[in-house]
Amino acid sequence: MGTIARRIVPLALALSAVLAPLAAAPVAAEPAARAVLKLSIEHRHHRHGRSAPTRVLLLCGPAGGTHPSPQAACTALEDARGHFRRLRRATRLCPMVVDPVTVRAHGHWWGRPVRFRRTYVNSCVAARQTGGVFAF
Repeated sequence: MGTIARRIVPLALALSAVLAPLAAAPVAAEPAARAVLKLSIEHRHHRHGRSAPTRVLLLCGPAGGTHPSPQAACTALEDARGHFRRLRRATRLCPMVVDPVTVRAHGHWWGRPVRFRRTYVNSCVAARQTGGVFAF
């Protein structure tokens, strides 16, 4: 065995002894969301009927999903204790345009089933009336 091999082998053994417990340690799983909500917005056009709905997934506790602002949406829902009809209206100006949208939410909020459906005069009003939860 050469001089380099005599130095590398003990070093490799020492290093593997140090790293072996780290490799065997279980990786902590990410916490499961305590609220999982599927949200959709569907436009109803006068001449063309209904459009394909825009859908997002909102996860809360921790905030995430495909919603563009999950933290803000979760905070609004937390303030309303998960009740969509209790959401605080956002301060936002909306155009006076009639372009009806139907918003829907279904899933669960901290173990409680959630179902919500409502039609608003346009998507801006829907976002304003729901505290930004349907702002996508």
